[in-house]
Amino acid sequence: MLFFRPLFERGIDFFNISDKSYITTRKTMELILNGLLTTFTITIVALIFGMFLAIGLCMCRTLEIPGLNQFAKAYINTFRSLPLVIVLLGFYLVAPEILRTALGIHGDIRMACALVAFSLFEAAYFAEILRSGFNAIPQGQKDACKALGFTTWQSYRIVFIPQAIKNSLPVLFTQAIILFQDTSIVYILGLTDLFGSAKKLGEMSGTIPQWILGATVAYMLISICLQRVANKLGARA
Repeated sequence: MLFFRPLFERGIDFFNISDKSYITTRKTMELILNGLLTTFTITIVALIFGMFLAIGLCMCRTLEIPGLNQFAKAYINTFRSLPLVIVLLGFYLVAPEILRTALGIHGDIRMACALVAFSLFEAAYFAEILRSGFNAIPQGQKDACKALGFTTWQSYRIVFIPQAIKNSLPVLFTQAIILFQDTSIVYILGLTDLFGSAKKLGEMSGTIPQWILGATVAYMLISICLQRVANKLGARA
């Protein structure tokens, strides 16, 4: 925190905030860090749970088991045909009591709605990406699993799922970056993410355009850094 303090103080001067008694540097730092925490929490949780669900959907699609295959296909097509904002508002406005009962939440439901909506939505995209990776597995590896006497579950757990993830790694990372960028829409629920904290600081200081510009630059820099990491990991894979 002490290392970043001079940077925040220069940022305060850049944004031309005259009433520093109303919006102090400490409060600015807290709002921005809380916004970043919300953004990354949604991104990481949706990435983890979305991937687990996507693996199950991918298995249902590739095994072509009657019933499960149709369910997975309907799930994927439904979520891929809906705007994310509709899914988010749907969980917040239509199904809050269901989530309260299922998750045992008695207080604010907004964060839970965001986490569930993003996880379910991203799972549909991750599933199709993984299915492409599965289809890229050489037939020889599939035949080898049968020759070794692997069960279907063993084949998927030991060979197919790791190979599908490896084959899909660059596209999965790109989708993860899109997920990070999409978290900005949780502002419509009143959650203070990175964008929400920037707008709130702009309203408090009377410099909304400057703070929105700052949030834009922050999203760009973080996305570029994540893309560089994705490129390096993709090259190693």
